[in-house]
Amino acid sequence: MTLTVFGLYLALSLFEVWAFVPFLVKNIALAGSLIAVYLYIKRALKNPETSGQKINPVLGVSTLAILGAVTFSILQAGSALPGRLIQAFTFSLDQPPNEILLTLEVIPPPHTGLPKATLFSAENGPVSRLNLETPVSFPEGSIVSLSLQMDETFTPVISLGNEWAKATRDGENLYTTQQVLKENSTLDIQVGPYVAITQKFEVIADENPTIDFISLPTQTARKSMEITASFEDDFGVEEIYLELSSPGTDPTLIRLPFLKRNDKTGSSTFYINFLADHRAGSLVSGKLIAFDALGQKAESEGLSFNLPEKGFQNPLAKEIYEIRKALLFNPTRQSSQVQRLSKLTEKSDQFSDKKGLYLALRSAYWRLRSAETQKDIDEITRFLWQTSLSLEDDGSYEEQGLRTLLEEMTEIALSGEDIRGFEKVSKSLRAKANELFRLEFRQTRRRFSFNAGVESFEIPQIRNFRELTEILEREATENNRENVLKALLEARSLFEEMGSLKSSRRPVS
Repeated sequence: MTLTVFGLYLALSLFEVWAFVPFLVKNIALAGSLIAVYLYIKRALKNPETSGQKINPVLGVSTLAILGAVTFSILQAGSALPGRLIQAFTFSLDQPPNEILLTLEVIPPPHTGLPKATLFSAENGPVSRLNLETPVSFPEGSIVSLSLQMDETFTPVISLGNEWAKATRDGENLYTTQQVLKENSTLDIQVGPYVAITQKFEVIADENPTIDFISLPTQTARKSMEITASFEDDFGVEEIYLELSSPGTDPTLIRLPFLKRNDKTGSSTFYINFLADHRAGSLVSGKLIAFDALGQKAESEGLSFNLPEKGFQNPLAKEIYEIRKALLFNPTRQSSQVQRLSKLTEKSDQFSDKKGLYLALRSAYWRLRSAETQKDIDEITRFLWQTSLSLEDDGSYEEQGLRTLLEEMTEIALSGEDIRGFEKVSKSLRAKANELFRLEFRQTRRRFSFNAGVESFEIPQIRNFRELTEILEREATENNRENVLKALLEARSLFEEMGSLKSSRRPVS
C-alpha cells in the first residue's frame, strides 16, 4: 500500500498534474506520501517478520500499474526529470508563481563573428508552460543567458543537459544565470509545479582548421625567407606558427604575425630573417601549424629548403663570423674557438684605429674562456654576430637594426601589450630607416655617379615606407591595434620586397 501511495504521487508529479490543482493539494499529497513511507519504515523496523507477508492480489495489481506509470512518466520527462523530481519533493507554504517573465538569449563565441540571438524576450509577456520542441543550432562554446522574473519568491531549478545552473538572485524576484553550450542538450526550467519551460539545442561542432604552403619558401631581395600559406577554418584561424627542424637540433616554433583571424579561407605572406640563426646556410625542414580559437590544431606537409647565409667581405668580419658559426654548430669545442679569438686579437695591426673593437673582442675572449652554460655561449654568439655586421660597409648592420625593431614592435602589438607608446618608437623606426636609406643611396650614387643629394632624389618605395611610419605613429596614438599591426606588416613587406638600393640597377626618381 505504501509503494502504491508513494508511486502514485511520484507519477502525478512527473506528469506535472499538480499544475492543474491548487498548490495546497500538492502539499497535502506530498505530506501524505511521506507519512505513508514513514509509517511503513517504522512498522518494518518494529516487526521485521511482517516483511514476508502475503500480498493482496488487488493491491499487487495496482502496485504494478503504478510502477508502470512511474516508469512511463520517467521516460516521458526525459532530460527534465531532475528538475521535476526536485520540484516534486519541494515542500513550501509559499504559493509558487503561476507565470514568469522570461528572457532567453544565446551569445555565440566572439571568434565566430555571429550576433547575439534572442530566443524569447520578457517583452513578449509572461509565460507559464513553454515547450519549444524545434531545436535551435548554435556553435560550440556559445553562452546561454537566462533571466527570470516572478511575482513570488520561489527558487527556480535550471539545467542544461547534465549541467546544473546556479541562478543568481538580483533584486527581489529576479534570477539570472549563464551556461556554456557544449553538446546537444535540452534547457529545462522548473519553477514550482506551474511553470515548466524546455528548449532543445543542437551544437554546431567547430571543425579543425587546415593549412598548407602555397609554394616553396623563397629568399627576398634582403635575404629574408618569404613564406606564403593558405588556410581554412569554419570560423577563422587564430594563430599560425612555423616549425623548423634540422638534424641534431630541437625543433624551433616561430609565431608568425597573422592578422586575418576572421577570414574563413584565404592566404597570407610572412617574412622571416634567419641570417642570425644558427641554421643559416643549411638545409632545414619546415612545416606550418595553425590553431583555431578553441585550440584545435592543423599541420601542413613538411618542406625542405635552404636558409640563406650572409656572405662577409671584410676579412676581420668574416673571421669573427666563422668563430660565431663554429660555436653554434659545435658548442662542445669551445676551447678551439677561445684559441681562435686569442689569435685574432693578437694581430694588433688590425686594430690600430679600432681600439674599442679590440677591447670588446678581448672581453668576448675572456667571457668565452670562462663560459659554463649554453646561455653564456648564446650571449657571446649574439655579440659576435652584431660585431661582424658592424664591420661591413654595406649597410647590413643598419638593416638588421631596422628589421629587428620592426619584429619587436610586431611582437608587442600581437601580444596585447599597450601600444600607445609606439608613437615614440615609430620615430626611432623612421630614423633607422633614413639612416639605412641614406647609406644605401650614397653607395648607389657612387656606383652610378649621381650628383643629386638625398633631399632632391626621392625613391617611391622609401616615400611609401616613410608614409607607413607616419600612419603607424598616428594609429598608435589612437590605440588602434589592428591598424598598427597592418601598418607594421605592410612596412615589413615593403622593406623586404624593395630590396637593397645598392643592389638595384638604377633607382627611379
